[in-house]
Amino acid sequence: MRSLFVAFSLILGAAGGAGAHNIYYGNFHAHTNVSDGIGTPEEAYAYARDVAGIDILALTDHTHMLTATEWVDLGDAADQYNEDGVFIALRAQEFGILNDFGHINIFGVPYRNPYATTNLPATYNFILDNNGIGSFCHPNPSYGTWFDGFNFLSSFVESMKGIEMRCGLATNNYTDEVTYALDKGWKLAFFGNQDNHQGMWGNQQNTNDGGAIYLTGVLADNLTKDEVLDALRARRFFCQEEDPPGDRIKLWFWANGHDMGSTFETPGAVTFTAHAEAVNGVSLFNRGELFRDGVLLDSQVLIDTTIDYEYEDVIAEGESHYYYLRVRQVDGDFAWSAPVWVQQADISAAPEPIASGSRVRLLPTSPNPFFPRTQISYESPGVLEGPIELAIHDIAGRRVRNLGLVPATTGVHRLTWDGRDDRGNILASGIYLIRLRTDRGQVDSQRILLTH
Repeated sequence: MRSLFVAFSLILGAAGGAGAHNIYYGNFHAHTNVSDGIGTPEEAYAYARDVAGIDILALTDHTHMLTATEWVDLGDAADQYNEDGVFIALRAQEFGILNDFGHINIFGVPYRNPYATTNLPATYNFILDNNGIGSFCHPNPSYGTWFDGFNFLSSFVESMKGIEMRCGLATNNYTDEVTYALDKGWKLAFFGNQDNHQGMWGNQQNTNDGGAIYLTGVLADNLTKDEVLDALRARRFFCQEEDPPGDRIKLWFWANGHDMGSTFETPGAVTFTAHAEAVNGVSLFNRGELFRDGVLLDSQVLIDTTIDYEYEDVIAEGESHYYYLRVRQVDGDFAWSAPVWVQQADISAAPEPIASGSRVRLLPTSPNPFFPRTQISYESPGVLEGPIELAIHDIAGRRVRNLGLVPATTGVHRLTWDGRDDRGNILASGIYLIRLRTDRGQVDSQRILLTH
């Protein structure tokens, strides 16, 4: 197994993330002269694209400072600079008063939020009704009611998708505040933003933090406005520090094949895998750290310009946890993945398990590594009421080949996979997962390496 994981690491390093989303860098908190910043929206978008070299800029001028005309003009400027595949310009708004509940950035809505800055539930409802994306800004507990003490309202959990882990020129990060909000029950991914008021949209350095630039990494298949907004809605983004300029971090994080930002159930064990790269190919990582419910669970020394992380945790019946990964570079830069939220499957609601020693199980696949075909084998005790489902998934958890329903009769069964997807295309070299599922909810999986 270890040799396969090493091979997987080499493939990821060479291919930039086999079976993974692309990563695009954005600044999702910035201002211009239509509220309390400098420069025009056009200047901001052009600077972010041509000077800072980022992929996405969201202008979040203050809602209460925007006239109806200025809101329309912001949309026109965003439309002018938005170019799929090149640069994504977003019109957004920063709503709230620091003396009331604080500030919330709102993305993906067509209107200015019309509600009072004292009525936080109304703002949550506005976001939800308009399929928007809310983010808690610079969550300083001294600002107003601190979002009503981060009081969790389950009916609005899908209103809020993010919280700023790093922001602006603050002298501290917001780890404690983020943990408090997550512990309350909010499901939030982590933004790294600059809160620009003096220009430098996309490459503003925090002189109170050694010159670090804060950016958000967005995981999407393509650089389009719709896919960026969908990634935010899926909480598929991470916070990263960049110091010196250009020293960006790529980070992928999976739990049982689910992307960062996911919520899922598991019958017990959770396998965490991650891959991180220094974009400049020079900066060294030195550690990967897994947090469970805000507390350090595992720490591994991993020294290279690209690193791979793996860890397994077991969740007892009735438990639920959130996890996130933090990677660290030798020069002190960090990147924080979005969390995953994991709930132990309700065993009492599942069908009666079969007797111990009578589980269906995958046998070693041979050959492995393989090309062009391999033989998949499994053993069945023959006590199941229905057939067995067998499928091939990529390392990100997406099903690429449905092998269909296979016999559940007693004995060892074998079938051949030719390395092709459901459309008959030969898949790229990389790690794939064989997944077996029975009518009783049993799941078994096995990694396999396809190499051309």
